[in-house]
Amino acid sequence: MDRTPIKIPPVLALIIDAAQYRGCRCSDILCDRRTEVRTRFAIMWVASVAHRLSLPKIGKEMGGLHHTTCLNGIRRAETYRRTDKDFHQMAEWLLDRAMKRIELEQMEMEMAA
Repeated sequence: MDRTPIKIPPVLALIIDAAQYRGCRCSDILCDRRTEVRTRFAIMWVASVAHRLSLPKIGKEMGGLHHTTCLNGIRRAETYRRTDKDFHQMAEWLLDRAMKRIELEQMEMEMAA
């Protein structure tokens, strides 16, 4: 039996982490309701900063959002990081988790080579 780990797409991993942080379901983050809109902004921001994903790629992985929606979300996230302590804390937690995941993937690639 092959024990190759399954690679989770970066935005999906961020959504899972955010749901864990917020104590909600992934579907709550991806739905059209505004209850988790700031969480979506944080995910977009981390996806662009840590993973360097394009706006269309972020939008596609977040349920088919238009790239301009993602651009707006990233800009709003940058504002909230400066003005909202709770948002800043969530965004930094997600960024830290993403960076640790990236480091782990790089170590696994080096070990496999």
